[in-house]
Amino acid sequence: EASQRAAGASWREKEGAVGEIGGVRSGREERRSHVSLTAAHVRSAAAAAAGMGDSGGSVVSVDVERISFGGKLCKAAASARLLLLVAVIVLLLPSADARRRPVHLRLYMHDIIGGPEQTAIHLIRNAGPPHKSLKGAYFGDTMAIDDLVTDGPGIDSGSVGRAQGTYMLSSQHEEVLVAAVTVALTDGPYSGSTFVIAGRVGIYDDKSELAIVGGTGQLRRAAGYVLWRMAKVVSEVYIVVELIVHMSVPANAAAPSNGSSLAIE
Repeated sequence: EASQRAAGASWREKEGAVGEIGGVRSGREERRSHVSLTAAHVRSAAAAAAGMGDSGGSVVSVDVERISFGGKLCKAAASARLLLLVAVIVLLLPSADARRRPVHLRLYMHDIIGGPEQTAIHLIRNAGPPHKSLKGAYFGDTMAIDDLVTDGPGIDSGSVGRAQGTYMLSSQHEEVLVAAVTVALTDGPYSGSTFVIAGRVGIYDDKSELAIVGGTGQLRRAAGYVLWRMAKVVSEVYIVVELIVHMSVPANAAAPSNGSSLAIE
């Protein structure tokens, strides 16, 4: 009987030891799995940073291996490896931006709000409360435009496209308009392409900065900004707005034709 009790105790000890070994193995596999998942995320991030989704961009493949020491996962070494890879990704991000080609244009938008050559009309007028500082204007007043775009400030300058969209008096107190305008180019090196302008225009500011939030054709995925400036007051109903455009497009976008007066690069 004593022998049986001793054998039972020995068996329980072995069973406990097996359980501990199983727990260690389970924990080790869990940590390895965690590192493997982290590695997959790092590889995806590195590939995205290197390629930026362009069909012509190169993709850098980063391999994160399981790190073991003496049969056990070395967590410190794994953390160091991952930190190193994160640093590599950060360094890759500027190189992705460097694979963009700059585009600089100077355009003139002819905004005519009355008369036989009218290009802008009120969609909403006097619907909101009177503006606090603009006499005769009302909060929410909205204009739709289809303005001629030329390569010079004169009406007889070369026509290169149309500026189509809206601008709205969207502040009750400030003298600002919010504009959303698509510039459709019909002549010059980017004929058939468009870019989209969005932002605030200070009515009495010397110039305003608006964002370029996209484009099509040769200007697909355009990004940058526009300096919007009053160039000329022709009459009470006719103004000319200068648009100085600074944007960039992916380097593998179709190159423009040469010999245009639009480029100010």
